[in-house]
Amino acid sequence: TFQIQNPVTGAVYTWYSAATGGTPLTTGTSFSPTNITGPTTYYVSANLNGCDIAQRVSVSAFIKPAIIAPVAVADSVGVRAVKFTWAAVANALGYQVSTDNGATWITPSSGTNGLSHIVSGLNPSQQVSLIVRALGECQNMNSQAVSATTYTDVVFVPNSFTPNGDGTNDVLKVYGNEIKTLRFLVFNQWGQKVFETTNVQGGWDGKQDGKLQPSGVYMYVATIGLLSGEEITKKGSVNLIR
Repeated sequence: TFQIQNPVTGAVYTWYSAATGGTPLTTGTSFSPTNITGPTTYYVSANLNGCDIAQRVSVSAFIKPAIIAPVAVADSVGVRAVKFTWAAVANALGYQVSTDNGATWITPSSGTNGLSHIVSGLNPSQQVSLIVRALGECQNMNSQAVSATTYTDVVFVPNSFTPNGDGTNDVLKVYGNEIKTLRFLVFNQWGQKVFETTNVQGGWDGKQDGKLQPSGVYMYVATIGLLSGEEITKKGSVNLIR
């Protein structure tokens, strides 16, 4: 809607689609054009007591593009943080995110025009939800809420494994989501070391120097450095089953 500012009392304001001549579209101190499909210019004249008191003044209308709702996903999950991402929305002016179901909105950790947000400072096994809001010229559009649960920080060593080459449970490993460093040793029933690794992803395949070790009970010791800086030691027995 176009509105005349400080209209003159008694003046008649006439709206046209041409700078000169043409058929009046309407009269009045305001004008609300319809069916606009692109940039359009209108002109308004002022007449007082039968005389024009000003040349026609031009005003322009523009289409502000609509935007669609973004689609957010949990891109990666850790023990104490979750990274959410979303695809760019055409014509969006920027983005905001909310972790309290839309009660408050903040700038994404990747910036106003970024396409990701990291929620940090979480606890293990904690669920967090995120809504992304795409900012438009006329209106904003919100994504559906997407949720993720952080991993547990438990360190786990199986009590048995079956290194028979079937692709299932073939390797004895130390499992955990917060392991930074590792020293993992395995001993046979006579106390002889049959395996050692410092590779966090490493594990024992049931062999020593390339030779299959017999079924039976083996002992392990794992010294584990966590991302938090804590160091723990796990000891126990494991059954090698063929």
